[in-house]
Amino acid sequence: MTEAEPKKRRRERQPFDTETADEILERITEGESLRAICRSDNMPNISTVMKWLEEFPLFQKQYARACELRADTLVEKALQIISTPEFGEETETTTGPDGTIVKVKRGDMIQHRRLQYDAIRWYAGKVRPKKWGDVKADEGDSGTIKIEGGLPDD
Repeated sequence: MTEAEPKKRRRERQPFDTETADEILERITEGESLRAICRSDNMPNISTVMKWLEEFPLFQKQYARACELRADTLVEKALQIISTPEFGEETETTTGPDGTIVKVKRGDMIQHRRLQYDAIRWYAGKVRPKKWGDVKADEGDSGTIKIEGGLPDD
């Protein structure tokens, strides 16, 4: 840090506030991460929210539910990502015997969109495995099997 840069002041730990907690839960449900929310003005720091999660069981339950709903929101975002082309440029620089050659390719950034989609899909599958997790072929119905009758007499 240089002398010109002001030192970041650490925010004081805030007491639990229902209004702030509700805003945090709403923003999580809308797809924001807790880290991004806590960087916002007038929001508590992340360690304060973690402390609230330990101290207030109802908030902890609401937070868990908000995280599940965030997965649903992000899956909807993933559907938008895969159906909306995102145009950009890829450059490739090679040095030949007579100088530098730059190739510019313009088009849909499909790899970038695929990465975003895969990351959201992975996250949603971890947070809500029953709804968004991969279904394995060998899982089938895990109910009990009832066998009636017996072996035939010889």
